[in-house]
Amino acid sequence: MFLDEVQAVPRAITALRYFYEMLPELHVIAAGSLLDFAIEQVGIPVGRVQSMYMHPLSFIEYLAADGNGLFINEIINHSPEQDISQMVHNKLLGLLGEYLALGGMPRSVQRWIDKKDPLGCAKVHSMLLDDYRQDFAKYARKLQIKYVELLFTHIPMQLGRKFKYSLIDGDYRKRELAPALDLLVTAGVAHKVIILQAKGSARCTN
Repeated sequence: MFLDEVQAVPRAITALRYFYEMLPELHVIAAGSLLDFAIEQVGIPVGRVQSMYMHPLSFIEYLAADGNGLFINEIINHSPEQDISQMVHNKLLGLLGEYLALGGMPRSVQRWIDKKDPLGCAKVHSMLLDDYRQDFAKYARKLQIKYVELLFTHIPMQLGRKFKYSLIDGDYRKRELAPALDLLVTAGVAHKVIILQAKGSARCTN
């Protein structure tokens, strides 16, 4: 039994334990793009539910989807002590460029595999961005939506470096933007990567 968008009825999440206990032979899948918000409200039946998270395709998964299994073997089994052949290296760079342009979203990847249509893939990207924006009202309060939208637009501009609220144009305060960032993280739209600054030295022995 498949329960989609289960976050719309949080009580259905708590009911999963009863499916497990009373109908163990029934396989139940509960899915939802904003499921973590509902779990924050009602919790999750401990020991009764197994959680799985869906993410965009990795580069290896993209190679598999596009029928490039031989290159997967080359990457996985290649010895780091040896140089990869120039021909394979150039081909992998081209495939990596495709993957970075497509972004790993399954619908866009499938469009590329089926039609090799860059403009069609760009339309898929635009549609997905619109879908994300339409979801803001589902998990942000009315006064927060403008901050969520602002961060959604500015986060890509700071990729690859430390994210700073001060780099966002306008008179905004961290206390206004930080909760909006937390909402995007909970929704799975953004992911925090914590910077660690280690002091002193560490030694490893075998």
